Amino acid sequence: MKDELKPWRLGLVAVGIALSAGPLAAQDLEKFSITGEAAQRAKTRDEISLDTARRIADHCFQQAADRNLGTSIFVLSPSGHIVYALRADGQTPIAVETALLKAKTALFLRGSTHARMNSMMQDPWRDARLRPLQAEFDLFWNSGGLPIVVDDVLIGAIGAGGMAPSAEWSDEICLHNALIDVLGPQPPLAPFLE
Repeated sequence: MKDELKPWRLGLVAVGIALSAGPLAAQDLEKFSITGEAAQRAKTRDEISLDTARRIADHCFQQAADRNLGTSIFVLSPSGHIVYALRADGQTPIAVETALLKAKTALFLRGSTHARMNSMMQDPWRDARLRPLQAEFDLFWNSGGLPIVVDDVLIGAIGAGGMAPSAEWSDEICLHNALIDVLGPQPPLAPFLE
């Protein structure tokens, strides 16, 4: 009797695994990266494509416009070059510059600028020790910069500036929503600390 149940149990386990994979299923790296001749010319394949960069930035840009907010957005390649950028009319120079700095910082950190900001707020001694590094590399530890990761591979980074942060809405939330919409599930955002 026990041997007769084995195939049934294996089938049930397989169905359970398939159903549980759901949103955590692997993403298609080639769908979002440069390929073919473009990858050969760049000597890389794990770089965000212009189409993907445009879709992510345009999604966030539209979310901001829907809220009557302006924003500036930069998408960088893993080597730090600008793939796509845009700014709303009326953006101040600081909003544009901080968007670029946030993207660069997320690229260098390989993580959320907001998460780094939180750790600095919670450990002022660490903040003081790392301030020379921050100045040396033009790092901007503030909410609004995220790495762009597909299948655990960094394909770029994105930064936005110009929207005041809150727990309900911010540059970072706008970017995160856009990444989810275009790429699929993303890691949760760092908590908003006041």
